[in-house]
Amino acid sequence: MQKNYNVRKINLGHRKLNIAAARLYEKLGFEIMGEDEQDFFRTKSL
Repeated sequence: MQKNYNVRKINLGHRKLNIAAARLYEKLGFEIMGEDEQDFFRTKSL
């Protein structure tokens, strides 16, 4: 993805109650950059 699209960072969000997504994104190296009442917002630099 980085080579084809010149992407340096991926940002995404998921519900706090979605434990499976939280575990997956943590294992993939995404870090929490913010949150609101119901969501986490994550980022990963490539």
